[in-house]
Amino acid sequence: MRDGSALKATLHAIDGKGYGAYKQIKGTYDLGHFQVSVDRVQVDPFAPPSLVRVILDPSTAGLPEELTSDAAGRVAASDFLARRFAEAVGRHDGGDRDSAISIGKPRQQVLERTSVLIAEDRIEARITVGLPASGRSVRGRQAARTLTEALPRIVEDALLHRNLDAEALREHVSLYRDQESLRSQLAGAGLVAFVGEGAILPRRSGDSDAPMDDGAVPFQSPASLRVG
Repeated sequence: MRDGSALKATLHAIDGKGYGAYKQIKGTYDLGHFQVSVDRVQVDPFAPPSLVRVILDPSTAGLPEELTSDAAGRVAASDFLARRFAEAVGRHDGGDRDSAISIGKPRQQVLERTSVLIAEDRIEARITVGLPASGRSVRGRQAARTLTEALPRIVEDALLHRNLDAEALREHVSLYRDQESLRSQLAGAGLVAFVGEGAILPRRSGDSDAPMDDGAVPFQSPASLRVG
């Protein structure tokens, strides 16, 4: 397996060449505490971005086993990591619109996602990378900075437990497990959904998940429909 220096050398060597030269970087590279696999290289600067996977050994990520021992825990932990990854991209990628790393920022719903996989033998972050160009020429040095400098910093911040807010992760998993437990009891109680007492249901705006902060009336259930 090639290493990060080989990836950087290839990108420097193709700097200024036709965009198709980016195909030379397809493959898997060892970047020290993780591997990066370039699975599909975009065909031109205006095509959908390149598909890349970040692959870590579970022992390197260091996630507590009790948080990922069941399906609900893995869903919640994956969701948490995807959110942290999206935040880290904003800090480290520089915001260059034609050389952007993206994982797709989750909204408020906690869902089973394909963007982060937690398996027994690996943890993967599935991302896209828009490989930069000047016209239709490779900007290899900029791409090298993205893949061999910015990406490792993002991984360090977002996927290693030692750098995460451990209590926030634990609460995220615990809350989702509680929600799943409640959902599992609905059918037996003749119910189809539940709403928390005191919940703020109106949203701040039509395109926002944030609750309305002014003038919202907390939800209060009718006594006849109250459970628990």
